[in-house]
Amino acid sequence: MIKRDREEDQKESREDWEGEYKRARADYINLERRVREQQEEFVKLANSVLILKLLPILDDLEKAVETSGDDGLRLLLKNLKEVLKSEGVEEIKVKVGGKFDPEVMEGLQHGNTEGGTEAQKVVEILRKGYKVKGKVLRPAQVRVK
Repeated sequence: MIKRDREEDQKESREDWEGEYKRARADYINLERRVREQQEEFVKLANSVLILKLLPILDDLEKAVETSGDDGLRLLLKNLKEVLKSEGVEEIKVKVGGKFDPEVMEGLQHGNTEGGTEAQKVVEILRKGYKVKGKVLRPAQVRVK
């Protein structure tokens, strides 16, 4: 009887240790996953900050190409756009006459605004907007009516 109780106690103890080991292992795996996700998020944030600093340069290059038509500037612009595209940067598509979308646009009021934002139309694009991997990095700045 005593031997049987001892064996049962050892079995319960082993099962307890196994359960604790399995929980600790699962916690460790979850910790590794969270750390990896946090590192990826940090890299995305760092890239976004750099890209945000590059966007005014992109704007200036586009203006310079429009006014000068210089092939060298056109090549620089093309290369910069390719680098940004490889990092997941995409231009927010805005059309003059199109509907104002407050999710991706920053609107400057102009004229009659009756009917709220759903009735507003884009009348001028003041600054292009960009997304990085689907997330708005810089909203398009537009004049609305």
